[in-house]
Amino acid sequence: MRASAFATALGGIFARMSPAERKTFRDLQGVDGQNNGTRMCQEALRKEFPKFNPDGLDEWIKTREANTNDQARKLIDAIETTLKTLSWEH
Repeated sequence: MRASAFATALGGIFARMSPAERKTFRDLQGVDGQNNGTRMCQEALRKEFPKFNPDGLDEWIKTREANTNDQARKLIDAIETTLKTLSWEH
């Protein structure tokens, strides 16, 4: 596949981003930010080109999903703790 196909697809991905998504992407900084931005682009390109499979992308996705699940669990625990302290009696 030609590089121009990837460039065109990536341009479309950026064009479809909301202003908030675009700002989040532009705010990525440092080595971690560069790596995450690259992986975000690779993940988006894979949706356009299912056979696109750069080294390390699957692992990055799994790690990100695990972190998201971890954050969700912590948020649920905090909500449960807060609810337990509330009095439900009128």
